[in-house]
This record gives sequence, C-alpha cells and structure tokens, in this order.
Amino acid sequence: MNKLIKLTLLAILTASVSAFAAGTLSVGYQEKGIDFGKVTDTKGSAVTAVDYSIGSFNVGASANTHLNGIDSVDLYQVKFLGDYTFFSTLADVKVGTEYSMKNHPGKDSNGHFRPFVAVGKGPLSVTGRYDVESDLSNLEAKFSQAVKFGKNCGLTGAVFAGYTDANDALPRTVKEIKYTNAYYGGSLDASWKVLSAGFVVLQDGNLDKTTVGLRSAVTLKF
Repeated sequence: MNKLIKLTLLAILTASVSAFAAGTLSVGYQEKGIDFGKVTDTKGSAVTAVDYSIGSFNVGASANTHLNGIDSVDLYQVKFLGDYTFFSTLADVKVGTEYSMKNHPGKDSNGHFRPFVAVGKGPLSVTGRYDVESDLSNLEAKFSQAVKFGKNCGLTGAVFAGYTDANDALPRTVKEIKYTNAYYGGSLDASWKVLSAGFVVLQDGNLDKTTVGLRSAVTLKF
C-alpha cells in the first residue's frame, strides 16, 4: 500500500513538473555573430544550444565552433544564461545574466558577465544590458511576430533598434547621445517541422555599412 501511495505521489509530481517545464536543443549554423549591435564574428560558426525552463526559471548554454576545414574545428565562444521572469497582466519582467567566454580573447578579457533586465508583453520587448568587463551598456527594443501556415510551417519576423555606449551614464541629453552608437535591423526565418532557415540584417551607426548574415538550425523540443 505504501509503495502504491509513493508511486502515485511520484506520478503526480512528475506530471506537475512536466506541465511547467519545457526545453529545446538546437544545432545549426550562423554566418555572422552579433553582440550588442556590433558584428563580432565573420568566420561563420556551427552553433549548439540548449535551453530549459521550469516555471519562471530558465537556464541555457551555447557553444560556437569555427569550421576551419573538413578535419579542423576551433571552439570560438561559450555562453551560459540564467534568468527569472516575473509575470503580470501589464508587462512581464525578466531579470538575469549571461556569461560569455571566448577561447582566444586576444587583448580582451576572457570572460564577460552581462546582467540584463527585459520588459515586455506579447511581441514587443525592451532589454537593457551591461557588460561588466567591457563597461558597455546597451538598450534595445524589439518587435517579433510568428505566423503559422498549417501545422508544420511558419514564418518568424523581427525588427529591432538599439544603442550601445561605453561608460554610459544615464540619463543623457539628446546632445550627448552619439548617433553613431545606434543600430537597427531585422530578421526573417522560415520553419518547417524541426528545420528553420533565414537571415538577419544589421545597420550599424556608421549608416554606410549593412551586414547580412544567413542562418539555419534543427531544433528539438523536449
């Protein structure tokens, strides 16, 4: 009888956790790497990423690898993510941090802590981020919308605009804002079952340089 009760409680607990838990595993390729509105990687990377959420908690990790040849690979960057979301009817608030570590940082710091706060509801969100080691602050607004075509096909489009500056002391007047630090762009991805492919377009603050990067992925949900 005790075993039956324990099994029943275990089944209820498992079902309860499963109802609030979700994860994704993706393997893909990105032609351009973008951080804080700037292109930081142009070699093209194989990207492996995993995310897992339980209720309001979310954790994730990703690894970018350069393919130098048929039998030569080079680990470029590893990222770890952790955040917590406060849900409300007006707007959801997500608080967390990202840790980014490059294999060959050069003169730069090997690891970067990037705490962030994101506020949004539905397709619109505004995110503020800060790179502790580089002393960079970033503010980005994004509108993203997904459209389904039948059961297995869909399109996801997004537009974004942001501003990144070093030693940024807010609030700032309009005269103090350097518009060359601003950027904007968009992305479009088509999906079919577990496959997706698309591109991202970035216009940096120089206004005479547009970057287009292709990307593709296979994503599994669990």
